[in-house]
Amino acid sequence: MMWKNGNILTTMPACAVLAMVLVLAASCSKNLFKEEEYESLVKGANPVDSLDAAHQWNLIQSKVVVITPNVPGVDDVALVQVLNGNPYDGTNTTEVMGQYAAKAGERSAVAYSYGLSQPQLYAAVVTAEGKYYVKAFAPDEGYVNFNYGGVISQGHFIKPKSQTYTYVYETSFPLPDDFDFNDVVMRLSMEAPNDSLLRLKVTLAAVGTLEQMAAAVRLPGVKADQVKQVTIDEGEEFDQGYTLQRSLLPADGMLMSSTAGEAVIGLFEDAHWSISNTTEQVGGVRRRYYNTEISSRQGVSEKVEAKTRTYTIALREGAKATQMKLADMDPFVVHDYNGGRFEVHTHQYKLDQVVWDYTNGDTNAYNDHMAWALLIPSADFRYPIEGTPLGTYRNGLLAGAYSVYGHSFGEWARNQYAATDWWITPNYGYYQ
Repeated sequence: MMWKNGNILTTMPACAVLAMVLVLAASCSKNLFKEEEYESLVKGANPVDSLDAAHQWNLIQSKVVVITPNVPGVDDVALVQVLNGNPYDGTNTTEVMGQYAAKAGERSAVAYSYGLSQPQLYAAVVTAEGKYYVKAFAPDEGYVNFNYGGVISQGHFIKPKSQTYTYVYETSFPLPDDFDFNDVVMRLSMEAPNDSLLRLKVTLAAVGTLEQMAAAVRLPGVKADQVKQVTIDEGEEFDQGYTLQRSLLPADGMLMSSTAGEAVIGLFEDAHWSISNTTEQVGGVRRRYYNTEISSRQGVSEKVEAKTRTYTIALREGAKATQMKLADMDPFVVHDYNGGRFEVHTHQYKLDQVVWDYTNGDTNAYNDHMAWALLIPSADFRYPIEGTPLGTYRNGLLAGAYSVYGHSFGEWARNQYAATDWWITPNYGYYQ
């Protein structure tokens, strides 16, 4: 490799070149990015050519529907809900996407979010005793009336669950990597029993990197001093018993404050320890690819049980849990690179530096259309196995775990309005 006046004269692998760029930048300033080289290298490493330059990497739609719970002969109405399925069809997949306290005959506006591939939704009237009356409606309908036709109240009933999203991370940021989006896989659901109580259920499903990763979730719009208390229903933290020095999360304790004063819930300091609670014989945390191989390779990968923790968050006056949406939550991952702490967020929060400042306030250095984390509107998204990209589309050829023509990740990456159902049509190389 040769340098002249700061210009690269010979080629190297993208990751190595960007690493050198960042090292040089870090030696002179707190800003760890050198913008021009970063943009060039990321563009060359992208698994999809002709990437949609306006891509928002969004698979959900947020809407409001007005529901009139005027079911003939039913007076003890307690709730109205929006569901993604029929709870009387005998399957255990129906989720609550939005709900509101209601009374019989009184209109209620229910805010909800749904996956873009969802063709059919259901409104529900729920009585104080838990009886459900359900009616189908299309996502483009803004009003549902239960006074006539098509009300379902019989069948094999299974109570709907809380809506759950899957978050997948490519934690090499700011370096390009293999784009398998399995470095950390978390599933998140939320419910609000009342205005002053929020419950977040977090499942750590997989770890597909050998690098230490921490994680936290920010509550956008909620100030840290509006949180009265955070407790864990299971009685212990994800990384209970972790004895190594904590450095990726800036506070020792679950409740932290962002740089803007918002509430941040610390989840874990070390993903490997949190999912396995295992150390090596010579000391240190056992670092394996956890739940990212179909057939585990001895000494390299292991299959373990996913781990879940439920955070009950008591709020003070001024913050209303019932007005919060799962789609607005900001679960993010933190890792150590080049002497700095880097955060990996979904695209809507990509430019936010929540607990660490690694660009000295200059987010233009990575204000591009690359995605390093994705929100998938599914409780059981089948993420890729180790080394298999989520999807590629270069020189007219589709490949990767989600590469079925007409329903591929690559087509969606080229056009954010195309193949929005890609996440339900895996082709090969995914973890079941």
